[in-house]
Amino acid sequence: MQGEIPPFPTSKLSVWVSQYQKTKERKPKKKIQSLINDHPFYQSIELHIFGNQKKIPTTSIPFMSDSFFYRFKTSLDVLTSKSFIDKYLVNKSFSCLSISPIDRGDSFVILPNGKLILSCCQETYQQLGLIGKRSTLNKKAQKKTKKEERFSIEIDLLSESFKPKKKFYERVQWCFKKRTKQIECIALSLKNGKSIEMDLPKSEKIELQFLNSINTKQNVQIPKLGKELIHSISEQMNEESHCVLNEFYEWMGFLSNGIYQTEIEEEFFQNDYQYLEFENDLETESNHCCLKWTGLLTPMHAMDIFEYARSLDCFVFLNLYGFRDTPISWINKEHGYFINGENDLSFAIFPSSNWLWSFVSIGCKEEFN
Repeated sequence: MQGEIPPFPTSKLSVWVSQYQKTKERKPKKKIQSLINDHPFYQSIELHIFGNQKKIPTTSIPFMSDSFFYRFKTSLDVLTSKSFIDKYLVNKSFSCLSISPIDRGDSFVILPNGKLILSCCQETYQQLGLIGKRSTLNKKAQKKTKKEERFSIEIDLLSESFKPKKKFYERVQWCFKKRTKQIECIALSLKNGKSIEMDLPKSEKIELQFLNSINTKQNVQIPKLGKELIHSISEQMNEESHCVLNEFYEWMGFLSNGIYQTEIEEEFFQNDYQYLEFENDLETESNHCCLKWTGLLTPMHAMDIFEYARSLDCFVFLNLYGFRDTPISWINKEHGYFINGENDLSFAIFPSSNWLWSFVSIGCKEEFN
């Protein structure tokens, strides 16, 4: 029908349930490790802890107290030069991400494995003349106008073909030096799990410490999820289970944005949202603590916080937020900002059960396996 408004695109949500034993010796299942490690880096991590006053931290946990990263402006020929590769990329602990809109300009990442992935507009792609491939995102937009086409170029900076005096290396260096502009980016280099100093232009370098914050609120209502119900939802995984899991994920989103059940129920605005079932007894009221780390966070940082969350004898959920303007997300899958740029990971860990719920949220046009 002419004039009919098309449905608004929504993000994709993938959910897994798994079991684990609450012992420090027990490693998390490979699926959990893969979910965390297959994402190149995170912009922020939130740990939400629920329990009585004794279980709530009063000070920020000193994770990554000696970690830092850099924000600077440089050109790609500097980051791909032999001297830079030998100094930082050979040990496979260097990460770099450009700070630029993924859908309106050129952006890139350099992964710890030495792969450079450049997402660029058609104009830049034609000027560079390097071999790449068309973006798999926004296919409908590409049919309407060539200006909206995007391309992805991937270069293995540690390959034998990428050496000085070889044609490919010299060609890439010339292209990046003559055909690209300086780009603002953030970078991190690790040695034995700790950040190390980097030799970057002092006039354009800003050294930042990881920001962490703590926020505590008392008497927060928690959804009615007892041990038997958690087990039933996790075992059956039917349509009803998926509905509960989706509602639970939305409730996690409310708290992550500082919106609490008692505050939502105020009558100063109309609200038709259907909430998860809450009990009226004191067992579903708990103190809530939110710990947050912001910066260029690696999967190693995320695993440390995840293991700490598992060791707590209380209900917790963990949010790991990917950068909105990164060219890739999980397993180097192409990423775009379209609508909201989501590429996030969440875990819910229950003290009364050995079940763990995992949630992955990505854009409506992206893939996740």
